[in-house]
Amino acid sequence: MMTKTVALEQDSVINGTKIIAIYPGVVDTEMQAKIRQSDKESFASIDRFLELKATNSLANATTVGQQIFAIDQDEAIENGTIIRVDE
Repeated sequence: MMTKTVALEQDSVINGTKIIAIYPGVVDTEMQAKIRQSDKESFASIDRFLELKATNSLANATTVGQQIFAIDQDEAIENGTIIRVDE
């Protein structure tokens, strides 16, 4: 909702900024590797992240980066858009 609100505000500003939100999903990064090394006391949701890795359900960081770059280059994307790249 913040993205949509700020986008509306920016529409009324001279030289306003285009605001979009990008949801990349759960990306296989070094942070993910550290999370998977945690214990339940340190990270209560560890089972979910272990399962995502075991079922090959994590998004590839390079692929997500390429998708975000393409989104950045697409001038047709409207102000206030919320984009999921994991679909």
